[in-house]
Amino acid sequence: MVYATLGQMFLGQTERFATKTAHLIPQSGKDPIPVTYGELRTQVHGFASALVGLGVQRGDRVVLQAESSADWAMCDWACQTLGAVLVPIYPTLPADQSQYIVQDCGAKLVVSQNTKQAVKMEGLTGIQVVLLSKEGDQPGLKERAQPDQLSQDAWVQGAQAADEEDLATLIYTSGTTGVPKGVMLPHRAFTYLCADIPSCIPLKEEDVFLSFLPLSHVFERFAGHVLPMSMGATIGYVGSLASLGHDMERVKPTIMLVVPRLLESLKGRIEDGVLKAPPLRQRLFRMAQEQGLKRMRGEFAPLAGVLEGLVGSKIKAKFGGRLRYFVSGGAALPTHVSEFYLALGIHVLQGYGLTENCAAACINRPEDNRPDTVGPPLKGVEVKIAPDGEILLRGRCIMQGYYNLPEDTAATLDAEGWLHTGDIG
Repeated sequence: MVYATLGQMFLGQTERFATKTAHLIPQSGKDPIPVTYGELRTQVHGFASALVGLGVQRGDRVVLQAESSADWAMCDWACQTLGAVLVPIYPTLPADQSQYIVQDCGAKLVVSQNTKQAVKMEGLTGIQVVLLSKEGDQPGLKERAQPDQLSQDAWVQGAQAADEEDLATLIYTSGTTGVPKGVMLPHRAFTYLCADIPSCIPLKEEDVFLSFLPLSHVFERFAGHVLPMSMGATIGYVGSLASLGHDMERVKPTIMLVVPRLLESLKGRIEDGVLKAPPLRQRLFRMAQEQGLKRMRGEFAPLAGVLEGLVGSKIKAKFGGRLRYFVSGGAALPTHVSEFYLALGIHVLQGYGLTENCAAACINRPEDNRPDTVGPPLKGVEVKIAPDGEILLRGRCIMQGYYNLPEDTAATLDAEGWLHTGDIG
């Protein structure tokens, strides 16, 4: 089903999958806590009522400066159901850049992860700053909930009144001059991609995503946050990067969004472990790689399946044992890294996209995964190469423009709707 807006998607899916697990909340040294779609709906209603109590209305900009977490996700969904525009800021951003974004977008409210982040807003006038999560005697959004101030009917009716062209988010990217530019992404950029992706990758509601990349980045925001919601899938959250290995074992993800640097790091750890193994295991690993690469190239590889079972299954177990795909984005993936995993029977699907087109333009398909490419365009995306070699994109996922920067917008989006990426293809 194609929803017009993210708010409508959230309300529709949380009703449809009410008893299914939506989130897995990490606990130190323990199995994660499951939260059903129905419970998530109740919690997000609480967040939404807190925002209403703070004066947030349709179209208002709400800045969120926090690490990725289930609370981050709930704040976003609360904004989407209210028709507010979420403006994410990396918590690593210094105070001067953070304040520039807050002022440029015309923020009504800043939601900071903690007092350390809130301090970055000192000196700003006319802008409320609250905490995302409780700290000491300072309440978080959960503690500020006022369910009586926002009836369920009013909440649903408000979300239903929104339009696909309404602004969903402003995501600031670094410009060539160093001044951040606000990319205006409407609801349809997200919802149409959600409708297109399943025709390229066989996703299902039984899939479990593991979220650990920054939700402030459009890649994780779309593919690790919105896309799972559109399918009724489950999202497990990482406690910290240090606990990633343990979280993979506990969450047992089927899909993980990654950046090339992580895949290279994991590859190095696997290879280090092999070097410390007995000679027979080292030989089996080398044979598994050789046979796997031959199979990839269509060459005769009679032992590939057996060796994948012996070697690949043990490596897959370190990722939880159920992993179907790594989806790599954010930077070019070295071919040898992708081939390393593919030879062991682990799919790495490389894609291509920008913030300006909501992260996804092209992606490799599992049945035709070519490590040295980013794959064909998505169903709803047009791609062409300009005479000078620049990649141009067009489709429903393209931004509306750069906020308050008409000249930059005109230089990037032409009259025919083509997005000039600045990348050479």
